[in-house]
Amino acid sequence: MRFEKVTLENPNRLLQLRRLYEASFPVEERRSWESICRKLADGEREYSMSAVIMPSGCFAGLISMWRFPECVYVEHFAIGEELRGSGIGGHVMDEVVRSAGNLPVVLEAEMPETGEMARRRIGFYRRHGFVACEDFAYVQPSYETGLPLMPLMLMVSGQVASVENIALRIHRRVYGAEW
Repeated sequence: MRFEKVTLENPNRLLQLRRLYEASFPVEERRSWESICRKLADGEREYSMSAVIMPSGCFAGLISMWRFPECVYVEHFAIGEELRGSGIGGHVMDEVVRSAGNLPVVLEAEMPETGEMARRRIGFYRRHGFVACEDFAYVQPSYETGLPLMPLMLMVSGQVASVENIALRIHRRVYGAEW
């Protein structure tokens, strides 16, 4: 498995990514595709989106991340529906944590009380070394005007000096929100 950094020069790959992205995340949990393309075109140095490619060359999924001085933040992660449960997602998460080096890896997860799928995702992240920041009330700012705020929880692999500071960094850089 390998990560293929996404650029605007590969329209076929972009189409695959867009289809998976829009099928995997509800509108309130994703940025507009146009916003992603602008970030890629502008060369946003902290942001990257990669396609997950199997050894056979088959497209398996996507991951978008932000690399900050104090952490690596996984904004979106999805494996194609036909490949879920195959172990690919676990390999991806393990590689993300390994490649982060000494930096903690942070991600947002739905609250467990929202349903069985949320509990399964949380269990997946826990099996790959993530711990829920259960004592920290976290809200995801909306990506677009008119979309609701989302009560989520932060999960971390590794040690963080301040969950509050990381949440503030995510709010400001990822969402453009002043909190």
